[in-house]
Amino acid sequence: MVFESPLDLIIKAIISRAKALTVKPLSHSSFEDIVACFIKAFENYYVPMPTELNYYKTRWAAAKVDFSLSYGMYDKEKLIGFIIHAIDKRAGHHTAYNTGTGVIESYRGKRIVSKIYEHAIPILKEYGIRKSVLEVIKENTKAIQAYKRVGFNTIKEYKCFNGPITMDRNLKNDLREANVSILKNQHSRNASIYSWDNQIESIEHSEFSYFEVYKNDEALAYFVINPSNGYIPQMDVYKNQEMAWDILANGIAQVTPKVKINNVDSSLTEKLECIHKLGIKHVVDQYEMELDL
Repeated sequence: MVFESPLDLIIKAIISRAKALTVKPLSHSSFEDIVACFIKAFENYYVPMPTELNYYKTRWAAAKVDFSLSYGMYDKEKLIGFIIHAIDKRAGHHTAYNTGTGVIESYRGKRIVSKIYEHAIPILKEYGIRKSVLEVIKENTKAIQAYKRVGFNTIKEYKCFNGPITMDRNLKNDLREANVSILKNQHSRNASIYSWDNQIESIEHSEFSYFEVYKNDEALAYFVINPSNGYIPQMDVYKNQEMAWDILANGIAQVTPKVKINNVDSSLTEKLECIHKLGIKHVVDQYEMELDL
């Protein structure tokens, strides 16, 4: 009989565990299992993540998530890490947008994200995907380093806001309901300043309300809002004037007591000042990163 040392047993266990970890398309899992893993991976995250299934159904459908081109790391049949890809043609490029990357805490430190990308990138290329983009919180240095190892580069900085409006909400402006055509009219001018979830392709089939703010029968600004939670994916002025930005802020305050605004390009100083006037809290900063495939 051959006796194995404790070290030999440990090495065998590590090798066995490594062989048990395999990358598969997320279409291998049920939607409920994907969301459960997502929520577990984001426990104690920088910002609280929603836990309702319907939130993720709505958000991922709007983003155009394709689970057959999204990938998970599995320990045998247990999903323990993932990269969720939305697939669409944006700015003339067939693009994979990473709308969520996570690894369950007990499996971290094994370069699982890099291994998933090693598996996924050749397949994405075969499907004609030419770019991959993502957003990552600036303080999440480990994730940033993991993305840089894959080849992602930082291309933008974003600021995110959330909370009750503290400016005077009694000021009344000429506020008129509109429709998605206001975004289509602005698309060529504004497309590049918005992140994936805030672009028209992600907005137009979702439950949003559209408003224009007028003065003397002239439309000066517009905004798009989810009336159920105050989320504003787009807000802008037609002419870059201080008065127009002030009217925009007042118009938003007329329709909601609190707002959530994600991914405002840090170079847009007038827009950031408008948000500052609303009095809502700056909660986190993000990078947008991009990879040419």
